[in-house]
Amino acid sequence: MRAMLIVNPNATAIRRGVGELLATAIADHARVEVVPTEDRGHATDLAAGAREDGIDLVVAFGGDGTINETVQGLLGDPDVKNGNPVPRFAAIPGGYGNTFARNLGFPLGVRGSARRLSEALSQDRIRTVGLGLAKAPSPLTPAGDRYRWICFSAGLGIDAEIIRTIDRIRSKGRRINGLAYV
Repeated sequence: MRAMLIVNPNATAIRRGVGELLATAIADHARVEVVPTEDRGHATDLAAGAREDGIDLVVAFGGDGTINETVQGLLGDPDVKNGNPVPRFAAIPGGYGNTFARNLGFPLGVRGSARRLSEALSQDRIRTVGLGLAKAPSPLTPAGDRYRWICFSAGLGIDAEIIRTIDRIRSKGRRINGLAYV
């Protein structure tokens, strides 16, 4: 089995060296390539490339944004046919909220999550989750409409404005905590 570990080195809870710890847990079950994201949208490109290359497992290690970007890349535009199957996907929490990974029952600590992933791989355990699909303009591609896969929630109005503000703060290199959302 070939695996790609997409790591967001700027995620809130990720510290140096934890990506290697996670890669070691996966290495018992697959040949792992660890790839750090470089900027916003990069996880989408990496995941799309992993699918095109026939990678068997893609693991996103970061916050909800990294997980969301990875899902976008793996599933892509539903109107475009891609002959390769969608790889297995795992989400390891490394951000502040970690809503998606927590909803799947992953512990917030990297060691516990790595252990849980290793167990799932050794038992060939797969879990199916439901996703939403929306077609809306995207700030990433302002020239036209784009489909967006919804992993766990979608917001309009004030909650969307809060996330937009948080994204602006993060784009300036600042770390986020719970008070920032308030």
